[in-house]
Amino acid sequence: ESESDAGTGETSPEIGRLTDYAASLKAVAAGVNKASVKITVLSSDGSWADYSDKEYGMVVSGDDSGYYILTDYSAVVGYDSITAEFTDGASAQCTLVAGDEVSGMAVVKASRNKSNAVAIARLGNSDAVSAGDIVIAAGNLYGNGSAVDAHGYQYGTDCGYGLLLSDIRYEISGYGFICNTSGEIIAVVTTEITSKNNSLLGGYRASGVRTLIENLINGRSRSYFGIKGQPINSAAEDNYGIPAGLYVSAVEVGSPAYSAGIQTGDIITRIDAKTIENMSDFMDKLNAADSGDIMAVTVKRKSRDSYKEIVFRVTLGVE
Repeated sequence: ESESDAGTGETSPEIGRLTDYAASLKAVAAGVNKASVKITVLSSDGSWADYSDKEYGMVVSGDDSGYYILTDYSAVVGYDSITAEFTDGASAQCTLVAGDEVSGMAVVKASRNKSNAVAIARLGNSDAVSAGDIVIAAGNLYGNGSAVDAHGYQYGTDCGYGLLLSDIRYEISGYGFICNTSGEIIAVVTTEITSKNNSLLGGYRASGVRTLIENLINGRSRSYFGIKGQPINSAAEDNYGIPAGLYVSAVEVGSPAYSAGIQTGDIITRIDAKTIENMSDFMDKLNAADSGDIMAVTVKRKSRDSYKEIVFRVTLGVE
């Protein structure tokens, strides 16, 4: 406190700005909260499995018949009854629209007429986030802090998603969302992500999972190919002569890729007429396809002293 402010009862400009800043963050959090939902489920044996204090969802779309809620896959799949409780105290029965086990995301629809008391959360541009930007955690993961990394990545079956990490600390793994100061979702926090990192909060970058979320809202589960892959970096190309493309690091037994003959170590270079250079290219093709579609997949396979090009016809399945 400066001498000019001491004993005057007046607030210094610095304290005033800090107070205004804290109030603005609270206002953003309150707006995000209007889109939040608590989930309760009923199992088939009639016993209640209450996740209202543990599981959480966010309204991400709506129409005249109700709301589409993005939530945790494990919390809603396999249960006979799903109930959503909104922040205004109202509740509604839900139906499972679609789920994605790999990412841990699911969308349920609440059969409730649209209300001014319920907000619809917007997906923000997570690619515009830089280290040091202020972020807000919502869900059963509360707090505010800053983004500390924009380059994390996690690979799974048929997918690879960018991660956004923060310096927000937490103690219990759970499900929630990271938002920017405009109240937009910039990362989806799943139990899979938090269980692997029990210190700093992170989640799937919203820009990378936008298409997946839109497909889930539209009731489209991801088509199943059955590989894990990683891009070939330029050093491997230059130093070892490895072709550019998507390196197949694993093939799931019994998957469409396995049945077609694709093997670990193959490098996918093209699907139909599209050149494949990384997981994003691969996911674009997979997201646009349906179960039962046939893809012409060109791979380069290592032989004794060169790479041989082979084309496989892969019939996509259901995840």
